[in-house]
Amino acid sequence: SFKKVKGKPPLFTFIDRVNILSGLEYVDYVVKVDELNLTDMILKIRPNYFVKGIDYKGKLFPEHHTAHIVGTKILFLGEKKRFSSTELKNTINILR
Repeated sequence: SFKKVKGKPPLFTFIDRVNILSGLEYVDYVVKVDELNLTDMILKIRPNYFVKGIDYKGKLFPEHHTAHIVGTKILFLGEKKRFSSTELKNTINILR
């Protein structure tokens, strides 16, 4: 779904992201999904928390209503972007 949203492959692979997220104490499962809308997944697994990046705070997104209905708390994590993986990738390409 990253490529669908951004139009290009991510700098960090899915395995890289799994390793980072699964290392967090409060993360029980990391799930790979290809859909852009995770409403059905929320209905099926009814997680305690649904986490979005801080850039979604104050915005409506498809899963918001479903999470509210099933009692899933939505958390926004991160901070205002100070670093961009696209910028990092461009810098690496320049240095090559």
